Amino acid sequence: MDVVSPNRFFVSEAYKPHDVGLNKKIPYQLDYTTQGMVKYYSLGVDDEGIVMMSHYVDHDGTDTHYYSPVKIAHYALGAYNDYLKDSNVENLHKFHSHLNWLVNNSSKESFGRVWRVPSTNPKYELEMNYISAISQGLVLSVLARGFVECSDTKLLEVGEEALKSLTVSVENGGLLASTRWGPSFEEYPCLPYSHVMNGFVFCLTGLDDFHRLTGSVEAKRLFDLGLKTFRNMTSVWFDGSWARYDLRDLYTKDIPNLATRHYQYLHADQMLGMYCITEDLFYLELYRKFLRQVRNPIGFIRAYWSKLRKFV
Repeated sequence: MDVVSPNRFFVSEAYKPHDVGLNKKIPYQLDYTTQGMVKYYSLGVDDEGIVMMSHYVDHDGTDTHYYSPVKIAHYALGAYNDYLKDSNVENLHKFHSHLNWLVNNSSKESFGRVWRVPSTNPKYELEMNYISAISQGLVLSVLARGFVECSDTKLLEVGEEALKSLTVSVENGGLLASTRWGPSFEEYPCLPYSHVMNGFVFCLTGLDDFHRLTGSVEAKRLFDLGLKTFRNMTSVWFDGSWARYDLRDLYTKDIPNLATRHYQYLHADQMLGMYCITEDLFYLELYRKFLRQVRNPIGFIRAYWSKLRKFV
């Protein structure tokens, strides 16, 4: 389906971060909806209404579904977007139920509050219950909006604790990678580093949300730190006529892992979102460049031929 009809969510038209201040309602950057989440990711729902997703095909285990912090946060943000559009309190209830699940199922550890992923990822040599910068970022976006709705200071405390894992090195169990471009936040905290582009941006977006909606000084510091690195890395993610999904090949000397069409579109929309945050025309041009790439049949053929070669 990715080749014929890739998933795409676009940037929400109502996402105008510079028009809001502390404790103001703002949709999530990408125009997620609960129906879209269920449709595109084939999510299941447990008896309490909490979404579950199926394991990836290379998962090392026998169970079929799990509670993914990423998809639970995605669904919560979709419910919040739905609520802002239609004022239906049922959507607000869905948001709060998934927010509460995230708060109640976090793990407070020596390097901060984390949301462990109860699945494996052999591709990046990650065993059960790994942590991820994409989870941290998305949950920060949920916590910030939860605080706007109910002013519960516990959500601020949980969020501040969640920031700590982004200050601890991958080598010491955290999510911070020291790179030639500067410190980066890792979706897959593996060695050698992976530097997954979309995960880095989800983390930056969450840091900006948490700072913008709660006033967190530490979230702003980490955002500024990561943004400088991200800007330095953007030219490396581009691989001629297409973009890389990650940069692990720079360390392993393997074939570059080029993005699928879904992720190529996601990269584009994330760059538009970064432009909304920073008002830096650099990101607007990257948005346009990604779209030009994904519409280029030569780049498309090259990307999928490269991916096929990795399986041959």
